[in-house]
Amino acid sequence: MSEIRNWLEKNNRFTGLGIAVLASAIIVVLSVYVYGEIIFLVPVVTFFSFHFTKLYKLKPRFLGSVVVFIIAAMLSSAIVAGIEYSSHPTFETTFPNGIQVIGNVTPYGSVANDFHYAITITQNSSTQVNLSSVVLHIATSGYTANHILAASVTNSSGITTYRYYYNTTDLPSGIYKYNVSYTETNGTVVYSGPMGGPVHDPEIDLFEGFVPTYLLTYLIYFELIFAVGVFIGRSIGNSMRYSQQRRNQPPPQS
Repeated sequence: MSEIRNWLEKNNRFTGLGIAVLASAIIVVLSVYVYGEIIFLVPVVTFFSFHFTKLYKLKPRFLGSVVVFIIAAMLSSAIVAGIEYSSHPTFETTFPNGIQVIGNVTPYGSVANDFHYAITITQNSSTQVNLSSVVLHIATSGYTANHILAASVTNSSGITTYRYYYNTTDLPSGIYKYNVSYTETNGTVVYSGPMGGPVHDPEIDLFEGFVPTYLLTYLIYFELIFAVGVFIGRSIGNSMRYSQQRRNQPPPQS
């Protein structure tokens, strides 16, 4: 056992990095599938991986932490992109007056050309807006389209539900967002918040879209947490060494 430990410490620039990457990968997977907030343990396990292998020098520590956090960001992007691309998420938003809008696009991610929009708007008796038709706004970089949709209306217990459907086979490639709008009697156009989809591109394009956000977030927050841990650890270590030196000093002679 001591030989293994000695080998880990002798090659700590590589073994510390390897242990940190492995532990961080486990944390990333758990954060996606179990509980998201544990992602902030990545800088913690990185710190203790370096400490375990006695990688104490500042430069290798910080360079190694950057490598770990970049790998964690790439892994997070890949997992989330895979989940989102193959899922059928439903998005909820509202108009400024609080009227609820629910929308989804199927398939959410596909390289095929056939996409189906389904939008539901609910309005209670306290809001009286004419939603018999709305305009669907579909957009991606370099492309926008607007389509007037007629509603299928149902009423129940003072709640009016409007359902709208739109099918398309001519969307150019891209990662899309959409929203809806209606026009008030005075001519004012009121827009809902944005909703996501579809991803009319290969999954790798969605992954590439996630990478900058995860990379920037992880490098800023994780590096800050890691730096705080490093400097607290060094302060404690220096304090303990100073105390030990004081105890080892011979008593003053009278």
